Amino acid sequence: MTITIFLDSMIILHKSVIGNHSRLTPLTSHLIPKMEYPNTRLTRPIRRAILGLFIASFFIISPLIVMYTQGYRYDWQNGRRREIGAVSIDVEPIDANANLGGVEIKSGMPIRLNNITPRKYHLKISASGYYDWNKDIEVQNKQTVYIKEIGLLKKNNPQIITTTTVDDLYLSSDSALLAGVNGRQVMIFNTQNNSMTKIFSDKKTESLAVAWSKKGHRLLITDKVAPFDTAMIIDADNFSKKIDLTTESAPITKIQWSDDDSGIIYYSTEKEIRSLNPITGNSARVATNKYVDWYMEGGALWTMQTASNTQNLRIVKDTAGFASDLSIIDTEVLPADFNNLSIVTGARGQILLKNASQSLMYLVAPQGTYKIAANDYLISPYNNWWLFWTPWELITYSEGGEPMLLNRSGEGLKQVVPLDKYNTLALSWNKNTTALFPYYLVTDELIKSAVRSFEADSVNHILYFSGKYGDSDGVWKLNY
Repeated sequence: MTITIFLDSMIILHKSVIGNHSRLTPLTSHLIPKMEYPNTRLTRPIRRAILGLFIASFFIISPLIVMYTQGYRYDWQNGRRREIGAVSIDVEPIDANANLGGVEIKSGMPIRLNNITPRKYHLKISASGYYDWNKDIEVQNKQTVYIKEIGLLKKNNPQIITTTTVDDLYLSSDSALLAGVNGRQVMIFNTQNNSMTKIFSDKKTESLAVAWSKKGHRLLITDKVAPFDTAMIIDADNFSKKIDLTTESAPITKIQWSDDDSGIIYYSTEKEIRSLNPITGNSARVATNKYVDWYMEGGALWTMQTASNTQNLRIVKDTAGFASDLSIIDTEVLPADFNNLSIVTGARGQILLKNASQSLMYLVAPQGTYKIAANDYLISPYNNWWLFWTPWELITYSEGGEPMLLNRSGEGLKQVVPLDKYNTLALSWNKNTTALFPYYLVTDELIKSAVRSFEADSVNHILYFSGKYGDSDGVWKLNY
């Protein structure tokens, strides 16, 4: 029934469209002109014109779209095609504004500038209350210049904490306490209320050094050079809690805080390596000390040993556990006198050796050993970034790469500390202190005078330094 109704409908529709022409024979039907639907405005010529227009538009517009996506623009003023680039800016604070080539752009981050003619520009990023950030950039065709991971530095004057003379400063891991050393004396500054307390004085030595535990406020006070006549642990929250590690029968040759939150301290005599828990007072033997040197990294004992033929040096990881060689270093790389070498630090399976008689360090990594001319070093808490320096050069290293020269100067570099999560660096020179944005080699002057020592609270953006500023000498803080 349904099929019959459908066929009847199709016959009626057919007749309504072709009318009497349905009765023409096949031999004569081709002589009749094509019919249009009743009352239609889109006649056959118009439809053909529209189709031709669409085809022509496709062949005209498609190349223009492809050229646009490939970075080309038409210069209507000069009547020619040109290539373009882009600039992307995303810095802190978010209300900063940008000036590119003398043209004020807009305020507020992030900023995306398209259709930029390829050439060199001077870029200035500024914000109220901050130092301007200036750099010459080059926009290239079909490429984007990215300016990111930058925190502008605030304009502030240093504030004095105390007029007490301090040689060296050491900031606790939570930045709540600041230890200061002046020769034989050690004092604690509370960074919250700027109070100062003298906690230790030693007549046996001329120069002391301190080291904070990674967690808590325990302070290790030692001589600057081993073997140690002084080795004292003091709880900075309760000065009466003290532990003296020194004994006359077994001088301490090395001391090291654990690099985790356990609060364990490791130390060695000529015969053994031991651990101590300052909270419980429990001490335990770790290993017999039969090595050139040792270091605890991640709870594993790393050791430096002479190979069986005594011509090579072995760096062995997890010596007290699943021992394996990190590297066997030939004497062509290291000096023959191994006694001048010591392990100064380790991180993520990499060990740093220092030559005490020369300004040389050796970074031992799984991919090889690198000889670095350096007096001092630090490992940034951000991105596991290593820094090495002499008074003339600053060298960087990232895991898996090779050491690279970052900066060279004859101004006398003394100290380096990271200022923020973007690894902006504070560099202490003979006459001033500058900030370096290392990824862009842009500098700002922070302190217009020489300092003796400084530390940075990189979370709260506070720089503590000791030295003379203006007419006063003491300990200062600078909010940057």
